[in-house]
Amino acid sequence: MAATINFDNLVNGQVIELPYGVTCTITSNNPDIESVARQIDDNPVVDAEASCDPQPNTNQPITLTFDVTTLDCPLADTFYLLSIYVWDQDAPVSLATVTIKTAGAILCPRTQLGV
Repeated sequence: MAATINFDNLVNGQVIELPYGVTCTITSNNPDIESVARQIDDNPVVDAEASCDPQPNTNQPITLTFDVTTLDCPLADTFYLLSIYVWDQDAPVSLATVTIKTAGAILCPRTQLGV
């Protein structure tokens, strides 16, 4: 059976201020969740296992927490697609997505430092 991925603090179209802490809950009847990753738009897929508690390969629900920053979403007032991937032995990959929108003014890191 495929894993279930729930965004705990995001809904489609939600406007977020960056940085924003995302929390997801991953459940599966199969304890053999092998890997967890995240992706924003067509950026590279990022391994997210280190952000899981407990680590994969458990019978318990997994909590995934990570920050979305201006490095992930550099444009203000823009929609982005956030994807969470979970691989286990029963299904090649389970996928959950949510569309987020960045809030109005986002300062680049150099501006924040006064450079």
